[in-house]
Amino acid sequence: MQAFLHQLLVFAAIAGGLVMLNVGQTWLDQMIRLKLREALTLDLIGEWMRPARAFRLANAGAIGVNPDQRLQQDAGHLSDLSTGLGIGLLQSFILLVSFVGVLWSLSSGFVFHIGGYSLAIPGYMVWAAILYAGTASWLSWLVGRPLIRFNSDRYTREAELRSSVVRVNENVDAIALAHGEADARRRLELDLGTVLDAMRRIYSAQIN
Repeated sequence: MQAFLHQLLVFAAIAGGLVMLNVGQTWLDQMIRLKLREALTLDLIGEWMRPARAFRLANAGAIGVNPDQRLQQDAGHLSDLSTGLGIGLLQSFILLVSFVGVLWSLSSGFVFHIGGYSLAIPGYMVWAAILYAGTASWLSWLVGRPLIRFNSDRYTREAELRSSVVRVNENVDAIALAHGEADARRRLELDLGTVLDAMRRIYSAQIN
């Protein structure tokens, strides 16, 4: 009974430590996202509000379209993705350092026998894991690369829909006086259609 209680205390200590590490990781992830979002958005606002910069961008073509999307949506996506990838890379590196020694020792004395020949590959499980990870990463990049363009187009279309809704809301008095609700509705429906088309392209690329 005493041994059981001792092991129970050990388990509680390990479980408590893991819970604390998990909470700490979540807090660190959220704080990094928050600080990165703050720094990135403030930098974009500072660059946008330089003398006559906003005016020149508004007349610069596609690069200056929908600044609200750049400041709100794109900055959020960039900070979230950068934080997620950075923390994921750190976790993967820690796992690699933790398990590479175990895999190497388990596969150090293994010899392949192929057609009467003997082939010894020191730590073959380590090399197999690296090859597997590299191949999976390359295939993910190959399949996901077209989605970059499709997602960018989708965010642009959504920003245009949001801008159209804002313009309608800002001009509700004029629209009501001119009885232009039907025209405003058609415009919003057209913008919604472009968003849905962009989403269909993304879903088709993911399935195919």
